[in-house]
This record gives sequence, C-alpha cells and structure tokens, in this order.
Amino acid sequence: MTKEIKKITLGLVLSWVLFLVNGFAFLFEGVIITGVSLILASLILLPPINNLVKEKFNFELSGGLKVVLVIILLIIGGLNLPSSFNQEKMVQKKFPQKTALPQNQTQTSENQPQTPPVELNLNIGETAKTSKVEVTVFSAKKTKSYNYYSDVFKTNVTEEAKPGKIFILVDAEIKNVGSDRVFVGASEFSITDSEGYKYDPIPYLGSDELETIKELYQNQKMRGKILFEVPEKAQNLRLQYDFGDLFIGTKLASWSIK
Repeated sequence: MTKEIKKITLGLVLSWVLFLVNGFAFLFEGVIITGVSLILASLILLPPINNLVKEKFNFELSGGLKVVLVIILLIIGGLNLPSSFNQEKMVQKKFPQKTALPQNQTQTSENQPQTPPVELNLNIGETAKTSKVEVTVFSAKKTKSYNYYSDVFKTNVTEEAKPGKIFILVDAEIKNVGSDRVFVGASEFSITDSEGYKYDPIPYLGSDELETIKELYQNQKMRGKILFEVPEKAQNLRLQYDFGDLFIGTKLASWSIK
C-alpha cells in the first residue's frame, strides 16, 4: 500500500506563524485567554500535533472539525479582548510616534509670550513690575546728613556721612502681587557706580526704615527708607533690586540716580 503523502501549503504555514506570534504577543500583554486560544488554534492546524494525538489517543480530527474548533477558539479569543485593547495600542507601545505640532503652531510662533528682559532700566518714580513682586522707588536723594528721632536721647539727632562720602537715602515700596508668599526687604537693594563698585545698605537709624527681610503674603506690601554711603566722587550711580531668587526671568531692576 502506498503511504499517503500530506502536502503542507504556504497558507497553512502562515496560519501557524500568525496564530503563534499573536498568541504569545497577547500573553505578553496580559490577555491570557485570547493568547491561549490563538496558540491552541495553531496547534490544531499543526500536522505533527495531529499525528501525536492519533498515535497516543487513537483518534483523528477531521478537516471540517478542525475548522470548526479553530473558529470557536478565535471567537473565544475575540470575546475576551479588553474593550480598550486594539492593534493601534500595540503598535504605539512598540513604535512610539512623535506628536506633530498643530498647523497653526510653530516652534518660533510670533504669538508666543516673549521672555521677560533680564534687567529693567527705570527712572526714579517708576515701578518694576513682575509676575510676583512689584518694586517702586519714590525717591533717591543725595545728602551729607539726615535727621532722625532718638529714643535714647528723646530728641532729634543728625547723622552725618564720613568725610569724602555722601548718603543716598532711598524711599521704596515692595508689594507681593503673586499667589505665593515671598521673603523680601532692603537686603535685595544695592547701588553701583561707573567703575563697577557695588555698595550695600548700611543701618538707617530712623523709625521709618525698610526692614531688611520680611515675609509678605498676596497683595501685602512694605514701604520705608534705605540708606547707602558712597564716595562723593562716584559717578553714574544706579540703584538696583535683585529678583534673582524668585525665578521669574527678570533678574534685576535698575533706577538711575541723578
């Protein structure tokens, strides 16, 4: 008797590969029932498995029954797919795509808000406005002396500058316009001259001094005097306020002292 030769077609091979690959892919994604269904369908179509079943259990599945079982397994696998699971999700997970900019948006759009300047150059009487703090300098007067009331002597006292130097007496106000609290005060002010020298505040003995550091909540403000002592011959004096620790883009506000 001539032994029957079984032909393995390309379609059958592709079916095995497709079911096996997708079955293990679903198992990897955590979709257990669908993955197992596809793997079982591939095993039913695989001739060596059919021969093994025939030898061990002495029965053989007909071609029609194989088709029915494969269809049933595919239905079971499809019904157990999560509603949120789709092929696009698998592709995006393995090959993430870059998000394209809308047609009306470019990286250098003219409608985008401009970066605030690093330094604001102002005149006395003007306000340096930022998103968190506003600083107004009402006056900056050069003087050789100033008067204040002494609680010790219970009288007005005159404080004079050292020889060769003058006082710069500044009247300023700081307001918190942001939503968070801030710590601000006279310590953020300084004066510079044309030669690059920097002068920090010195103690002001009047009762209306601007505190060195103070906590301000939203819409709270503080106002007072700040005292500096600079060489009498210093030129191109500028009063500066440092915003550097507030991370608002603007680092410095500068007022020209006449």
